[in-house]
Amino acid sequence: MRNPMKLITQLTALILFLALFIASCEFDGLGFDSKPDNDEPFYSIKDVVVSPDTVAPGDTATFTAIPDGDVELIEKYRWTGISGNPRTDSNIYHWVADTVLGTRKFMVSVVEHEKYGGSNAMGFQIVVEE
Repeated sequence: MRNPMKLITQLTALILFLALFIASCEFDGLGFDSKPDNDEPFYSIKDVVVSPDTVAPGDTATFTAIPDGDVELIEKYRWTGISGNPRTDSNIYHWVADTVLGTRKFMVSVVEHEKYGGSNAMGFQIVVEE
C-alpha cells in the first residue's frame, strides 16, 4: 500500500506545477496570443456606432468605428459588406442605402492588423426599410 502522505505531496506538487505553467501562458480568449510580437501598437475595434440604425433606400447612415486605442495612430480601416470593401483613412464611413430591404450586416477592421486573422474585426448591422 502506498504512503498517503507521499501521494498527497506528489499531487500538490503536480497541481502547483500546472497552476504556474498555466499562469505563465498568454491567452486572449482564442487560446493563443494573437497580438504581434513587436512593439507596434495593436488595435481592435471595440464598438461600432450606427446612426441612424434604420434607413430607407437612398438615405445615408453614418458608421463610426470605436477602436480600443488612439484613433489618430490607425492608418486604415476596411469596411466589409459594402460594395468594393473600401479602405478609408477615417474611422467614420457614410453609407448610402441601396434598394435591398431588410437587415444588412457589415464588418469593420483595422487594415494594419488583418494578417493576425482578423481578430480585430467588429460586426454590425443596419435595417433598410421603406
